[in-house]
Amino acid sequence: MERSHGDLEDDVGRGGAADGVGATLKDGTRILTRMPAATPDDRSLLRGEVLGAPRPRPPDGYQLSVGLLNLATATEALSIPAGVTNWTHFEGALMSVIVMESVHSYRQVGTAVMLAPGLAVSAAHVLHDELESGTNVRVLCAGPRSTGLDMWAVKTITNAVSDDIMYLSLEPASPFGDGWCLFRLPITTRQPDVGENLHVVGFRLHPDASDRGDLTFSGNLFAAAGKVTGFYEEKRDSVMIPFPAIEIACGSLGGMSGGAVIDEFGHLIGVTSAGLDTEDGEGPTYAAWIVGALNRRLPLGWPQGIYGGTPIHLLDIDQKLLVVDDRSRVRIEGDELFYRN
Repeated sequence: MERSHGDLEDDVGRGGAADGVGATLKDGTRILTRMPAATPDDRSLLRGEVLGAPRPRPPDGYQLSVGLLNLATATEALSIPAGVTNWTHFEGALMSVIVMESVHSYRQVGTAVMLAPGLAVSAAHVLHDELESGTNVRVLCAGPRSTGLDMWAVKTITNAVSDDIMYLSLEPASPFGDGWCLFRLPITTRQPDVGENLHVVGFRLHPDASDRGDLTFSGNLFAAAGKVTGFYEEKRDSVMIPFPAIEIACGSLGGMSGGAVIDEFGHLIGVTSAGLDTEDGEGPTYAAWIVGALNRRLPLGWPQGIYGGTPIHLLDIDQKLLVVDDRSRVRIEGDELFYRN
């Protein structure tokens, strides 16, 4: 049974991407560059300022640009998670999920992936305590990009008890100007092949707030890669992984939960759900298969007018906004999902 958690309290922030400078991806190969192990303190810093209402709104006639990341490229990721030097690699499409506990207290709980304007996906367990408490909480998503930091306010959380995937309805919490482009990842509906290589990416950030309200994020983007060693179309077991999942021969770290699991074509095939803590640090890691959660109706309010004002089925979202590779593999009847391999 699907559960939607209602409006969360507003948070408005201003990030470094608010200066009107657009993020333009250069042509050519995009490579995640592994950070040398000898320099663990060589960490990137991004700063933003958390403000109060009102929420920034684009002027009338503003044209929103939407871009698709092409990540079907080489990477230096190994089976043991390592920090990377270019943690703005995803240009805002990979985000840190942050719970705002007070004006000066923030806590990172996981990672999320931008799928479409105002829509992100993550692992439900990263907000388990907040969902179980039933109280309104302040949740932000922070997406580093080459021009600074995009801040988003989480308005609605939609999840189901049948899997570890949740969808986040977002509204901008930082201004954006001419030339700003929203980047997102495409979804694939195919089943992974045992033996193929997948990449697991996610943030481990430490948000700190000053007395002035400045918000500083220190930490890094971590990446790992490994071969698929198992695919479970229904579930792996009844306790730890009771949902459609992918087993990957690589490690993962706390904070990476909800992060992107990407195939060799640059498509999102799942989100990081669990990792086994092994002595060699090589996992395995389990990803929740994204196809198992495509039968959702989502309340999406931003951008205004695009989604019709009422909950919309995920697969009814325009392909120009939400890119799903080979939608014909999936058929929805009522709330039931039928899959054709």
